[in-house]
Amino acid sequence: MSQRHNLMFLNNIEPVRLFKKDHDLYYFIDHSNMLKDILTIFEHKNNNVKEDLSGREEQYIAITRPRRFGKTFMAGMLASFFSKAISDDVREVFSLMHIGFDKNNLKEMGKHNVVFINFSKEPDNCDSYSSYINRIIRIFKNDLRIQYPEIDYPDEYALGDILDIIYNQTEESFIFVFDEWDHIFHHSYVTESDKTKYLKFLENLLKDKAYVEMAYITGIVPISKMGGPSLLNMFYEYNLGNDSRFDQYFGSKEEQVDDLYKRYLRVTKNPLITRIDLRVWYDGYVTRNKLKLYNPKSVITALTNNMVSSYWSDSGSNTEIYDFIKYNLNDVRNDIGKLILGESVFVQINDYASNAMALRTRKQIFPAMVVYGLLTYEDGRVKIPNNELNGMFADLLENDDMDYLHELHRESYKMYTAMREGDTESIAKIIEGIHLTESPVLQFNNEAELTNVMTLATLSMRNAYYVTREDKAGKGYADFLFYPINPLDNCYIVELKSNDTAENALQQVLSRQYELAFKPKIGESQRFQGKINAYGVAWQENKDHSCKMKIIRDASYSY
Repeated sequence: MSQRHNLMFLNNIEPVRLFKKDHDLYYFIDHSNMLKDILTIFEHKNNNVKEDLSGREEQYIAITRPRRFGKTFMAGMLASFFSKAISDDVREVFSLMHIGFDKNNLKEMGKHNVVFINFSKEPDNCDSYSSYINRIIRIFKNDLRIQYPEIDYPDEYALGDILDIIYNQTEESFIFVFDEWDHIFHHSYVTESDKTKYLKFLENLLKDKAYVEMAYITGIVPISKMGGPSLLNMFYEYNLGNDSRFDQYFGSKEEQVDDLYKRYLRVTKNPLITRIDLRVWYDGYVTRNKLKLYNPKSVITALTNNMVSSYWSDSGSNTEIYDFIKYNLNDVRNDIGKLILGESVFVQINDYASNAMALRTRKQIFPAMVVYGLLTYEDGRVKIPNNELNGMFADLLENDDMDYLHELHRESYKMYTAMREGDTESIAKIIEGIHLTESPVLQFNNEAELTNVMTLATLSMRNAYYVTREDKAGKGYADFLFYPINPLDNCYIVELKSNDTAENALQQVLSRQYELAFKPKIGESQRFQGKINAYGVAWQENKDHSCKMKIIRDASYSY
């Protein structure tokens, strides 16, 4: 076995193999043009371009994004491209990707010492910071012994000192690629003193070191909130809020999802996902440049499984959202209600909290939720980005601590049952009960009060349906359309009228043919196979509520 294969961090073959494995997946997206931006670092270095006035240097790059946005894949691609461990088949892969269209871009490929560390990996039964960091130091030192057996130094030397000695004797520099560098901060056993030690370890390893050719780190939390004013301030920070350089490479653009969907249709015998499904479920993130992005991991998982669902929770806790707000429910409860109703909430984001374990104020809670990808931020307001996250917020309402919102959620389960059974009397009663409660959530938008009542009344349906408001349908716009995730479930149309009758509301549904919203598009097979139930709901000034229902299509009907 070659020495290279014995190495775990330095010129390790593992990221090269993982990159090749990812590249060979059917739904692979070519983001290799990002390497062109990285290559400018070496051009500037060769041309003696100096650091900026802030003291930051171009070769220090920190990418912070929510999980599931491709950080690990991009880190592995970068490490594979530059590493001396690159294999011949991966060289061929890069030559056929976007980066290889200009062969000048391949000059640096495979010519560098790359230190690739995934900081999310821990020793068995890890319960202390010292156990965590000592594993990293021990492995790294062992790699250096294997790679440079001829260089003598005491074992007790710090890593930075050892690398200084190696550089002084060989003039060999290193590219550092650290994935999930902030992983350790999310463990309860890590004390504030441990955090400072860890940051000092990274500073001593990377800052002002001649052997650092480039340092590229990824994480969730902005590095500026961890490193303080001096420890890691050499890094350029690139996050969703400020990144105009790399923003297109983290997340999937509209045209990329179009391409993925075409691939899906080519290989899926009975496609159950529409293109609209992907937009409603996984779109909604906005960058500084107003670029709209999809959650790439969720899109690919949905296409692979032939089913839209909330895949976000697969990589996090079921109580994740509650963990952000539990220390100050009173301050954010009404805002959460508005967000679930599909509204945006004004938040002045000047700063970001460092982690989800120390959020005490509204000004800390919502910016942190943006950092973690639970909310999206645009023009001074936050909102739930898509149906995938909306379902998680709706689940939050099952918690007793959510007070009146919890009670509303319980009523929504009754509403779901009544709609399934066509129980118009119960539907009218539930809506009237919620409406007359005059929940504080409804006070923010009196003009759309009945719409908000209906939204609250159907909260529990969000896990089984994606719900649209004022959606194009037939010859007009339906107030509510309920598209079932399971194509065998019923479809629902709800039209609302104020100071009018339920009969007139129902007649509008029929005359404008809103049921055509569920008709398959050209080239699609019939997706929705259950009944189409139409409901007209009305509210008059005397506060009487009424409801009428008609089955537009039974389960045996086909367009």
